[in-house]
This record gives sequence, structure tokens and C-alpha cells, in this order.
Amino acid sequence: MQIKKHEEKLVRSSFVWSLYLIYALFSFTLSMIGPMAPRLQEEFGMSYALTGLHQSAYALGMVIMGIFGSAILNRMGTGLSAWLGLAVMLLGVFAMVLANGPLFTLLSVLITSLAGTLTTVSVQISISERPGIIRRKMVIESNVATAIASMTVPLVLLLGDKLGQGWRIVFPFMLLASVFTALPGIPAYKKHKASMALHGQKAGIMEARPAISLVLSLLIIFFVVTVEWSFRFWSMSYLLEIPGSTPFLASLGVIILYMAKVGGRFAASLAGSRITEKQIMNFSILMVLMGFPLFWLRMGWIGNFAGLALCGMGSSNFFPMGLNKFLGRVTGNKKWASLVQAVQGAGIGLSPFLLGRLADLSSLKTALLYVPVGTLIVLGLCMLDESLEKRQASLG
Repeated sequence: MQIKKHEEKLVRSSFVWSLYLIYALFSFTLSMIGPMAPRLQEEFGMSYALTGLHQSAYALGMVIMGIFGSAILNRMGTGLSAWLGLAVMLLGVFAMVLANGPLFTLLSVLITSLAGTLTTVSVQISISERPGIIRRKMVIESNVATAIASMTVPLVLLLGDKLGQGWRIVFPFMLLASVFTALPGIPAYKKHKASMALHGQKAGIMEARPAISLVLSLLIIFFVVTVEWSFRFWSMSYLLEIPGSTPFLASLGVIILYMAKVGGRFAASLAGSRITEKQIMNFSILMVLMGFPLFWLRMGWIGNFAGLALCGMGSSNFFPMGLNKFLGRVTGNKKWASLVQAVQGAGIGLSPFLLGRLADLSSLKTALLYVPVGTLIVLGLCMLDESLEKRQASLG
């Protein structure tokens, strides 16, 4: 079906930029646990499994809010939920930097996650109500913002080391970023809300979809998340195990990984409607399968960095493409938009912890073999989903 030109134009208003920035702040807190892992291990004497449990605690918050968040959204609305969630998320980060042991860091991470997930669902609901190609552009662009935010994590941590604050520098950084987001963002939201009320616009209604279609979408999201977070969380620890490695070289590898993610999502955004979601996903899968051996074999820093770049660029559009497909099937529905966060949280929580447990029993190198296995599972699910869509189209 041809898309009309006026439907292709995305107006990036202050409200749209505020959505991107809120999403980016959530991503920063979600992404900071992995690069902080070696520092937490050193300071608190934790095992791989206990360290991985911090990411699991964040994921648990996503699952809880993903299941019950729709009730909060229905009561408070997306705007209040977003800004209140941002404030509580900031308090969670503050509590974490004051913690003096694993129990308190875990509780602080959980609070941060619950609040951050609420903000994210609010953003995704606003995006899901946009039509076709506009929604896809906003999904990709918002994920460009999250990739940039994730890329700043190792830079912020290195700055903390230089300034003598260590990993606790994350709080002053988040405080400044939150103020920068809220000052223009809150007025922009009020203006947007007034404009919608003036024109009598309402949230979209979920289209009727076969249950198997929704289940497949959620399975794709789950497995792309587990693949991405398997090396996203443990890549720095893996690079630090290389003989002669330094925190600088390992941090540089993580920065390259996130720069590649930004590049991959930016390229997909520029491609617009000239390339299909299927083509993006297939090319992404190929890049991960090509890049992983270069990173995994640890045959030299050039190969390590090249492998991370390919894996980062390849996996960069895994989640955006899966999310866009799902949001297109559940337009404007708060319950389903919240549920996708539960699925994402389950993937984030299980992969670092289970891989950490496997690493404790064998080695981190062995545990990371899940990446190509999971990628092939994603390929199979995408093929099944495409076959189902063709069958539904022929019957409809």
C-alpha cells in the first residue's frame, strides 16, 4: 500500500523531543549497570552471579510495572506518569549512590526500574498512536536517543574515575540531565495536551489481532533482548579478562559498541520507507553472526573492536523493529503497551544472570556462545511470523 506524502512527514516538536529525552534517561539507568559491574564487584566483593543479579533487579522492576503499570496510567494519564516516574527514577539513582552494600544497591536499582519503566510505557503509548511510517520513524529515532544515552555511560564512569567520584558520578549526571529534560519538556507536554483537547483527538483503539500474532511479536522481542543484553552487559567484563587489558581499553570497546548502535539506528532512520523492516532485520542478523566470532575469539584488539562494532550495528535495530511491529498491532492500548515492558524486562533479567551463572560454572567465554544461538532463534521466529502474516493476508 502506498503511503501518502503528508503521512510521511514527522514534525519534531518540543513534545516529540521531550519523549526522546525521557526515553534516553531511562536507557541511561538501564545501561549503566553493565559497565558498573566490574566496579561493583571490586567494591563489594561480589561474584559474577550476584553482580548479574543487579541487572535482574532492574528487569524485575520492568516486569512488575509492565504487568501493573496500565492501572497507574489509566488513573494518572501518560503525562503525569512520565514526569512523576522521572522524579522517582532520579531518587532511586540517588539512593543507589548512598548504598553501602549489595542489598541496598539491589533495592535502589529496583526502585529506579519501577519508576523508569512507567516513564517508558508513557512514551511508547504516545508513539504507538502515530500512524504507520511516522510511528516507525519515531521508534527508530527514540532508540537512537537511547543508544546515545547508553554510549555516554562508560564516558561518564571514566569521568567519575578522573574526578575521584568513581561510579557514583551517575547521580549528578542524571540530576543535570533530568533538569535539562523537564524544564522545556513539561511546558511542551501541557501545550500538546491542550492541543489534543482542542481538536478532540483521542487515543487509538487496538485493532483485532489473532493471539498467535501477538505471541510471536512478544517472543521476537524477548529473544532479541536476550541476545543484545548477553554481550551488552558482559562485554566490558569479557574485555577486561584479556591479558594486558586495561579499564581504558575495555571502556573503549563498550564505547565502540554503543557508537555502532547509534550508527545502525541512525542509518535505519535515514533509510525511511526505502527499505522494509524484513530487510533491516535480515541484514542485522547477518552482521551479528559475522561480528560475534571476531569479538569472541579475542585474537587482537582490532578484531575485538571490529567484532563489537558489527555486533552493535547489527543488534541496534533488533529491538526497534520488533517493538514497531508490536506497537502497530496494539495501537493506543495501555495494557498491551505495558506488557511489552514486562517481556523486555524478563529478557534483560534472565540473560545477564543466567549467563553470569553459567560463567561461574564454566567461563564467560563459554556463556557468551548464547549470542549466535539466540540470533538464529530470532531468525526462525521472524520467518514464522512472516509466514503467518502471508497466510492471514490470503485469508483476509
